[in-house]
Amino acid sequence: MDLLGLTYSKDRSTFRVHVQSGAPIRLALYKNANIIDREVFMMDAKHDHLHSVTLEGDYAGYYYTYLVDENEVTDPYSIALSQNGIRSAIIDLKQTDPLGFRAQKPLTHKHTQSVIYELHVKDFTYAIKDSKAPGTYLGLVEHDLFVDGLSVGIDHLVELGITHVHLMPVYDFATVNEDKAHFDDDKNYNWGYDPRHFNTPEGSYSSQPDDPTNRIFELKTLIMKCHEKNIGVILDVVYNHTYFTKQSNFSILMPNSYYRMIDSIYFANGSGCGNEFASESVLGRQFIVDSVLFWAKEYQVDGFRFDLVGLIDKDTMYTLVDKLHEINPYMLIYGEPWTAADTPLPYFKRTLKDSQRNQGFALFNDTFRDAIKGDNDSDKIGFTQGDRYKNNIIKLGLFGSLSSHFSDGFTENASETINYVNAHDNLILQDKLEISMPNKDHEHYIRMNKLTLATMFFAQGIPFIHAGNEFMRTKQFD
Repeated sequence: MDLLGLTYSKDRSTFRVHVQSGAPIRLALYKNANIIDREVFMMDAKHDHLHSVTLEGDYAGYYYTYLVDENEVTDPYSIALSQNGIRSAIIDLKQTDPLGFRAQKPLTHKHTQSVIYELHVKDFTYAIKDSKAPGTYLGLVEHDLFVDGLSVGIDHLVELGITHVHLMPVYDFATVNEDKAHFDDDKNYNWGYDPRHFNTPEGSYSSQPDDPTNRIFELKTLIMKCHEKNIGVILDVVYNHTYFTKQSNFSILMPNSYYRMIDSIYFANGSGCGNEFASESVLGRQFIVDSVLFWAKEYQVDGFRFDLVGLIDKDTMYTLVDKLHEINPYMLIYGEPWTAADTPLPYFKRTLKDSQRNQGFALFNDTFRDAIKGDNDSDKIGFTQGDRYKNNIIKLGLFGSLSSHFSDGFTENASETINYVNAHDNLILQDKLEISMPNKDHEHYIRMNKLTLATMFFAQGIPFIHAGNEFMRTKQFD
């Protein structure tokens, strides 16, 4: 496969990109992020849609885009960006490592002894008054912070005894203004499932979003500080769709090559977000594999959670898992075994329950989830609230949903099931309990919370909790 994106050294920078046949493409070079003046260089056609150009000299600190017809787009393989992702940035990645970052050794948590804690970077520390960097990468790993005498931030995670922190998306997403002047705006917030640039950290969580190297340094600092506490870092990745469709850099550079199409005209929409990334296509698969391996090697993360993994074909998923475990056999990999809507990806090619058998990755166990406390959003009850008709499903879940013990099991071993009661979406546990069992006193809800989480934690498999479940957090039924 061709090496794509930017290859930088102090002596030269080479840019490689795929573009549709017959379309002339030029590189636009800018001395800084905001000026209009630019130098333009014609890119040479190589083979199979590949174009490239090499510039002699040291261009660290410059910015670039690609010009195709009347369009100007960023590099899909961007490893650094200007504020709000307007231009791709040329940097020396070696200069973004915190001291000692490359000396880290991989953590060795066995999968079935892992405990995953899902959080949103901004949410986790934004309200901590004594934090020097609330709501940011660095805020998450500040020490000696307290609220009402209780430890918060990374100290809270250590006290809980978790093994892995699952970061909701920290790649560059399109729906938040990274300008620090807007950081505190109530509406300037998003979970991050709106991918724009997959290989660059989100700038709004950094202290200096207008510095392309700063966000990388600070995210690496977060990862290293977690590792120092024996906590692995899992990235939540969304390779099933992009925020933009026809105006995405993928579409402009290579129309119909990165997305699933219906009758070669309409964008498929199994994601429910307007498009589907074509993981089974040559270029789509190459991009996903390249991107995931880049994060694993450059940022030394400890795992990946794949959003709507049902939209990623099995062959791509198997390739990813094999390559990740070559890097780190303890890498924790899991995903959502469903789609959001109909998809043209054939059913037998989708990464759904049963496809993970003996393949080295896990899937969210929604059947066990609903049996424990009822479905995601309604007032229906589960085992916790007294539904004894769920006992057989509870027994199945407690035994790791093993197919060797139960006809309706889907796992070969317990490391293939992620046991949970809620994630970031839908009702959080406390709100679900109040809707399904209204007008109970506080002590009653405490007992239900304990029973719910105990059922999940005592089950064979990998337990997963969302931030705040441990102290009965409410999201006001949102």
